[in-house]
Amino acid sequence: MTGELWVSCPASPYVGLTDPTRWSDGWLHTRDAGTVDADTGLVTVRGRLDSQVSVGGMKVDLTEVEATVADLPGVAAAVVVWDDGITAYVQPDGPLSEEVLDKLLAERLAGYKRPRTLRLLDQLPRTTTGKLVRSTDALRTAATP
Repeated sequence: MTGELWVSCPASPYVGLTDPTRWSDGWLHTRDAGTVDADTGLVTVRGRLDSQVSVGGMKVDLTEVEATVADLPGVAAAVVVWDDGITAYVQPDGPLSEEVLDKLLAERLAGYKRPRTLRLLDQLPRTTTGKLVRSTDALRTAATP
């Protein structure tokens, strides 16, 4: 069996939470991807199904960080991934330095949400249909001189 891991829970562990996408009918929806071995019952956690990461115990949604970076003046496109920390790959729309980018982000994001690493690329990798590539390996390769 492969999919989202659910945990049997007689009541929601979240005080006041009524979000059925997180807990419903006695099941906590973890938003973790996993597999269950049919023979042994062994559960293997495969990672997150959403873009939430934990930084120093604080939850950060990479989608929020990416939207903030993409909305900055001088940014044509951005992809934010988790790569031993929050990493932003940015395609500038004109002159832009990592220092200026970091300063702009410091005005808009809490310190724990700010990318630890900023990579400026002339062109972000895209699929054949023009969508931004989100593969950490492909982004690292594109950023390598």
